[in-house]
Amino acid sequence: MVFKSITKYDIIYVEVMELNNKTCSKCRQEKPITEYNKDKSRSDGLFPQCNSCKNEGKRKRYKENKKIIDEQNKVWVKNNPDKVKAIKTKYRNKNRNEINKRANERRNKNKEHYNSINRKYYKRNRENILKKQKRYRDSNKDVIRKTQQKHYNKNKDNILKYHKEYRVKYPEKHKEHVRRWNKSNPEKRRIYTMNRIARLKNSEGSFTSEEWEVLKKSCEYSCLCCGVKEPKTKLSIDHVIPLSKNGSNSITNIQPLCLSCNQKKGVKNTDYRKGMISCLREKLMIKW
Repeated sequence: MVFKSITKYDIIYVEVMELNNKTCSKCRQEKPITEYNKDKSRSDGLFPQCNSCKNEGKRKRYKENKKIIDEQNKVWVKNNPDKVKAIKTKYRNKNRNEINKRANERRNKNKEHYNSINRKYYKRNRENILKKQKRYRDSNKDVIRKTQQKHYNKNKDNILKYHKEYRVKYPEKHKEHVRRWNKSNPEKRRIYTMNRIARLKNSEGSFTSEEWEVLKKSCEYSCLCCGVKEPKTKLSIDHVIPLSKNGSNSITNIQPLCLSCNQKKGVKNTDYRKGMISCLREKLMIKW
C-alpha cells in the first residue's frame, strides 16, 4: 500500500476547518470557510477574500482589460485544444438537462431563424445527408420497422384522420403518389389487390409479399407445372382451391404458376405441389 505523506499545509487546513468561520479581508464579513478557496501560500491555508468578493474583483478586472484578456484566452484556446475539449465535455455532462432546456427555449423563441439555417444547411449538403440516411435505413431496417409500427399503434387514429384529410384536400397529389407507388411496387400491389378481392368474396386468410417471396424462393422461382423460371416468365399467384369454390386466401393454398399454366388450370383443384409439401413446410414454417 502507498501512504500519502501529511504536509504542514494539511495540518493547518484541518485546524482552520475546526474554526468553521473566517472574516473576509475585503467585505469584512464573517463567513463559513466553505465560502473561501484553498491557498497554500497563506498561514491558514485559505484565500483572504471570500468567493463572492473574489469573483467581483475578477469581473471588474475583466471589464477594465477586456481586449487584452480576450486575446490571451484566444491564444490559450488555440494552443490547448485537448484541455478545452475536456472542459466542455465535463461541463456538458454536469449540466446536460439545463443546457437542453436553454436550447429548447432558444429554438422555440427563434423558430424561423433556426428553420432558415436548417434549410440552408440541407441545400448545401443534400447529397451527403441523403446518402447518410440511406446507409442508416439499409443497416437498421428492423429497428426502423419496429419504431414505425410502435408509433403507428400509438397514434393510429390521428394518422388515419390526417391521411383522410390530406386525400380530400389534395386529391391530385394523392393520385399521383398512388400511381408512382403502384409503378415501383407492382408485386405488392398485385398481392394487395388479391387480398382485397378475397375479402370481398368473404374468403378466409390473407398473405404478405414476404410470404409470397419465400414461397417462390422455396420453389426455385419456377412454375410448378411447366418448370419455366423467372425472369424468363412472370410467376402468377394461383389458388390451389379457387376462391370461387370457397378456397382459402392464405399462403398454404397458393402455388406459383406461369400465366399460361394458370389460365389452363382455370377453376380446377389441381395441386402441383405434391411431393414437395414437406419441404415447403420446413422452409415456410407454416402449418399446412
